[in-house]
Amino acid sequence: MRKIEPAPSRIILPARLWHLPGYLPEVSWKQANRLPGWMSDDQFARIIDWERRRWSLQQYNHQLTVGLHKLSWHVDRLMTQVKPAVVMTTNKIDHGCELFYEAAKYYGSTYRFVERSPLDSIIVEPRGMFAESDVFQQFDPEASIANDMLVRAGEAEIDKIRLNVEGFRQQAPLGLEEWRRLLAVSGPLILMPMDNVLWTGLAQEDHPQAQLDYPPDLRDTDSLIRMVAAEADRFGGTVCIKLHPAEREPLLRKTAPLPSNMIVVRDGLNDLLGQCDAVVTLLSKVAFPALALGIPTAVLKTNTAAAATDEHVFSTSRSLRAAVASLCQDATLRPGHRNAPKKRLAAFLGWAAKRFYIGLQQPIHFGERNVVTLAEEIVDSASEKALVPSNLGARRWKIV
Repeated sequence: MRKIEPAPSRIILPARLWHLPGYLPEVSWKQANRLPGWMSDDQFARIIDWERRRWSLQQYNHQLTVGLHKLSWHVDRLMTQVKPAVVMTTNKIDHGCELFYEAAKYYGSTYRFVERSPLDSIIVEPRGMFAESDVFQQFDPEASIANDMLVRAGEAEIDKIRLNVEGFRQQAPLGLEEWRRLLAVSGPLILMPMDNVLWTGLAQEDHPQAQLDYPPDLRDTDSLIRMVAAEADRFGGTVCIKLHPAEREPLLRKTAPLPSNMIVVRDGLNDLLGQCDAVVTLLSKVAFPALALGIPTAVLKTNTAAAATDEHVFSTSRSLRAAVASLCQDATLRPGHRNAPKKRLAAFLGWAAKRFYIGLQQPIHFGERNVVTLAEEIVDSASEKALVPSNLGARRWKIV
């Protein structure tokens, strides 16, 4: 587990809601029976449901409700007293991040979303990832492909990805039984790495993040997986479902048996990429190592990797079935075939490394996005917002 070390400038809260009642101060009598203006009853209930799913809590615990109520007002108090010029979160799903995100929107603070990129760098975006990413507006494929410097930089990034396809989260290799099943596959083998549905909003039907990032007909994981398996089966194909290492939610309903052409595994990404004929992915970052290895890959339109390829990009269940059919047909004709990585992928990765993602250790060069230009972007945005009336009233932000 990653742990944040204490420091005088840090306020660190426990991760579990039921630990918060004895940790946070009591709310005032005016706050006792209501929520902050930026929190709705439906949102409150959804966060409680999410917390129970996250920790696999079978029974109702009143301390969850008390903890979330106290935390909501604690976040509100921090926003109104500290008046932060900038609020940054690493997601908009768990309560610690979602509450600050909603409060920042309500009070008019500058917001930035921060996450690991597919490269050795970080993503810093004004709205979020996937459907909310600025990648799709800012990346110009034709101009980047014509830029030899960006293409060369991207080719270097491809080499790095190929050397470490598992990224920062190293996984155990496949077990003997899993290898036995994979080696027994005679037709096309389609690898389908799944998102962590609890952390992308897909686990909850009404989650606003899922409604942004996933098309309506691709939000039910059971139907989605069975549809891919059924389409692959038409061509004698087998689908290997690769669960996210941190996945806790059941992705398939237990009321129906697993399709006979399906294998489910949790680890062994390196082994699976070496064994499969094609990859089908929603929002998983596995799309990037798959493309870097030259594996025929289908990606959801809102996946950032969709900007790096013009092949097999799907946005509906119909286009997904067409992509699976095309991949299976190609794999039947050329089993185990690997393409040379496309120039568009190199152009995208070079552009992203130099002009979009932030490399914390990279040298600072003129014309590239880096920690200095990022600081300037955020300060400029915060300075502009300081002149606009907001729910915080007259601001007294000190930007240093």
